[in-house]
Amino acid sequence: MGALTPKRRKKSAREAAEQFEVTPRTVRKYVAEPRADYLARAKRRRAQAVELRSRGLSYAEIAERTGQTVSGVESLLRSARAHGESPAARRGRAELAREEQERLAAAGAKLRRAEAEHHALIRELREAGATTRAIAEAAGLSPYRVSRILGVSVRAGS
Repeated sequence: MGALTPKRRKKSAREAAEQFEVTPRTVRKYVAEPRADYLARAKRRRAQAVELRSRGLSYAEIAERTGQTVSGVESLLRSARAHGESPAARRGRAELAREEQERLAAAGAKLRRAEAEHHALIRELREAGATTRAIAEAAGLSPYRVSRILGVSVRAGS
């Protein structure tokens, strides 16, 4: 249920309640801005902050131009992203998924290179005469894993 006399107040509900010696809830019940008007005003404020940010202004500069605090600007921009109103929020899921796949592929390639280097060191130790168990202890691996890397079977004395 909306207010009986819908309009935007100049004072907060708490200030009006103190003035008329009623509760803030009573003030909101009788005088409140219509929800659609509030949402439209909030959307305009978010759009203004996004537009200024897209021009390269800092949060402090946006705050100065809009009469907000810096944390208020942060909140507006975060809300704009949540509502899909900022350029960053408009990036499609496919684009984000592609970026994630590229990042994971690069990390996988890095891991494969590190693993290849690790395997080469294990092979060098074996060629130097180290036993599978000694290599396993030095590398922090199980003898079974070392044997798989070396392509040999694990024997009781190796």
